[in-house]
Amino acid sequence: MTSLNHKIKILPCRGIGDALLMLIAAERFQSAGHEVVTIHPKLPELQNWFPHLSFDTQWIFSADEWIIAQNDNTERVNALKEKYRDRLSIFYPTYVPEKNGLLSPSDRVFNSEIPMTENIAEAVASLLDVDNPSKENGINPPPHLSHRLHRKRVLIHHTSSVEDKNWLEEKFKEVAHGLQRRGFAPVFVPEFTSLDDLAAYVYQSGFVIGNDSLVGHLASNLQIPTVIIADKEDRMNLWRPGWLEGSIVTLSPWIPNWKFFQKNWKYFISSGRVLSAFDELSRLF
Repeated sequence: MTSLNHKIKILPCRGIGDALLMLIAAERFQSAGHEVVTIHPKLPELQNWFPHLSFDTQWIFSADEWIIAQNDNTERVNALKEKYRDRLSIFYPTYVPEKNGLLSPSDRVFNSEIPMTENIAEAVASLLDVDNPSKENGINPPPHLSHRLHRKRVLIHHTSSVEDKNWLEEKFKEVAHGLQRRGFAPVFVPEFTSLDDLAAYVYQSGFVIGNDSLVGHLASNLQIPTVIIADKEDRMNLWRPGWLEGSIVTLSPWIPNWKFFQKNWKYFISSGRVLSAFDELSRLF
């Protein structure tokens, strides 16, 4: 068993969706009596949603702090290994020995067949030597907001930080027209000045349809039903939103596993399939 220090710093990858996921670790370690700070440039904007957790933006570590880092295959993780290996746990969503090097007993390698939420929960339970994993990250919506207040509003998130993960905008527009015909009110994600405002808008929406991105994870975390459009089913086994389970639409299994189709996946997913997934979801919620 790893002997963790009382003070813990948690370092997610740069994506905000990753930060939400790693707050599972922050919540569980803090509940176990540790003093926890999560370091991320954008998380302070969500302080109202996590009033009991501590955030910072600076990579500053004192000698009595344990560090838990989500691997992102960048030099920053290598620098942590070189300087803090005796008090560092690395969480590997994927692990390649030739690229990532030797594992420490306090590192954890994730199972690609289950969502990140469950992987993080199991990794933390292992480090704490307890047998009841929890994927809760302590999100606590402000009391003046009403969950799914606008039940017919479908928030469409047609962008993400990685262009290769984005389905075609014209197909999102086809989906929006289909939703209107069904009596729903589709809204493409507006510009928000802060993550606090985005979270409030998501929380009061009825559904979310979009790319594999922050908004899908945030919606799932807030118990908003989601339809996520993505390239590969096997990748989404790991990266699907893992709190409230929604629908995932990827390439059909009858499409050959050739590089051409994998590279051009967004042309081979129809708006009809996405609308069918939404129809099934809307009957459940």
